Amino acid sequence: RPALLKAATRMADLMCKVIGPSPRANVVPGHSGPEEALVALYRLYRDDPEARRTVSFTGDPRRYLKLAQFFIDTRGHHEGRTGKDKSFEEYGQDHAPLAQQATLEGHAVRAALFCTGIAAAAYDDGRPGYLAAALRLWDSLVRHKMYITGAAGAVASDEKLGADYFLPNDGYMETCAAVGVGFFAQNMNLLFADAGYIDVLEQALYNAVPGGVSLTGDHYFYQNPLTGEGLRRWAWHDCPCCPPMFAKMMGALPGYLYAQEPGAVYVNLFAGSHASLSVEGVPVKLKQTTHYPWSGDVTITLDPERPAEFDLYVRIPAWAEGPASPNALYTPVGLPEEGAARIRINGQPIGKLDKARGYARLRREWRAGDVVELKLDMPVRQVKAHPSVLEDQGRVALTRGPIVYCVESVDVPEGPRHLVVPPDARLKAEYRPELLGGVAVLRGKVRVCSKSADRVSTEPAQLTAIPFHASANREPCSIRVWLAADPSKAVTATLATRSRVTASHCWQADSTAAVNDGVTPTSSGDTSQQRLSWWDHRGGTEWVQMTFPAPTKVSRSRVYWFADRPTQGGCDLPQAWRLLYQDGAEWKPVQTSGAFGLQPDQFNAVAFEPVRTAALRMAVDLKPGWSAGVGEWEVE
Repeated sequence: RPALLKAATRMADLMCKVIGPSPRANVVPGHSGPEEALVALYRLYRDDPEARRTVSFTGDPRRYLKLAQFFIDTRGHHEGRTGKDKSFEEYGQDHAPLAQQATLEGHAVRAALFCTGIAAAAYDDGRPGYLAAALRLWDSLVRHKMYITGAAGAVASDEKLGADYFLPNDGYMETCAAVGVGFFAQNMNLLFADAGYIDVLEQALYNAVPGGVSLTGDHYFYQNPLTGEGLRRWAWHDCPCCPPMFAKMMGALPGYLYAQEPGAVYVNLFAGSHASLSVEGVPVKLKQTTHYPWSGDVTITLDPERPAEFDLYVRIPAWAEGPASPNALYTPVGLPEEGAARIRINGQPIGKLDKARGYARLRREWRAGDVVELKLDMPVRQVKAHPSVLEDQGRVALTRGPIVYCVESVDVPEGPRHLVVPPDARLKAEYRPELLGGVAVLRGKVRVCSKSADRVSTEPAQLTAIPFHASANREPCSIRVWLAADPSKAVTATLATRSRVTASHCWQADSTAAVNDGVTPTSSGDTSQQRLSWWDHRGGTEWVQMTFPAPTKVSRSRVYWFADRPTQGGCDLPQAWRLLYQDGAEWKPVQTSGAFGLQPDQFNAVAFEPVRTAALRMAVDLKPGWSAGVGEWEVE
């Protein structure tokens, strides 16, 4: 689009005119992104005469590269800056000069895009400082601060990266940050031709990035937690940055499948595709056929215009073979050292693969119609986190190929928080073309932790797991990626946790599923846990209802109130409440001589004459001018 290119060039020229070394303004971007864009503009005008003619470009394109370098080099140097832009500190990677930034810090999206720009600039000028920084910050990210889905950003405040190994499963994980991780990985692969970077790109591409958009393409996740209750996607957001970032990644994706260097072609990603390349002056067409990631079979057909000798590098994914290093953030159990990836050329098997930097190197004189067949084993694997990731100890995640799986309450009546996955669990993949646009699900026998008559035990249960990226597409639901392997990590299933909760009203940021999630608040004002609140309804009467799996005799109930009064919010303790049980089409009050307690920071229990019923309801009278809420509700 010439008009857009002309506009971009005008903007870049203006920045080059007013920003830079003294006497120009010492300014750095408050949000990284311009660094890589300036490098791309430099490359375009350097390499593409047609682009120069289209917009009548004159001058030296190196000015754009120099401005990108200025933006990078000036981080941490605040001389001459004033006002709110004097320093963006860690939030904007402006707390120290690049050479002194030992770890990746600050706003996760800004950090990933800053690193993307560093790697892009390093590719063109080869500065040792940039190369060293890119490697250092990459290591900080993937060994200490990245989620198993390729997501980044653990902390909601400032949407930032956490400390090393701080990776809570309900962390922030903004969709844009996962896209930024993918961009960073792609640029690192262009720098070092190492398949390990594409492994991370693939990790984000198949998990965190598509997880941010619904299968219908019109609802989104700004945050992508690995655990949650009542998760639902939004149709619009006050900060609508994620959909265009997703579109940017999808628009760039065709350029990520293959790469070149003199005398070599790299197959980085596996997807049905066609490519036309020139290798040592010989036009070469490639065609890739596959049902990846549901199948590990990939067929690559080569069609050089004439016989040509060159290297074909085919990525062997890290998830397929090769033991993880001792300090890896995530370690699949039972990963073979070799043999899970096999290659045939024109039907003839290759023996021991010649591997280089994570690729199988295939060198020969290629002729039209040559066929390379890659076969990757795809068993279901349990993955363990580094011991320093405290929240995931005693838990496992389930993967198959590049796909990370989750369990949704839609598929597991017991609820995912009650499941226990033993080490010997036999799980198998089933491809379901009719489900969620066509996905492979995992099915098998596991255990469920339950409580009956004050006795806790585990019982057999059926597990169905779906790809994480496809979650929350059927209905609002509870999900878990990290499942209990140790029974003590599972929430014990009770009558309450097995029941379905509905309410007269629920504030949009809260969840009815929090009422029976088995998590006891630390206080009535605990805002770190999910809860149900009737905000912004004030005064009047509201209700919350628990519908049991089957009619059950009940005789005791206790409730932990949520009240963030008076400094945090508008919820106070209720004025009064009562219990009603369902009797056919009627709701009748339970018979009790006890009081309906209204004490903060504790459970308020009430015993009543036993009733057999399908549902129990709390009717709650709110104080005038105040709302109220429930942190946890239990029924026996």
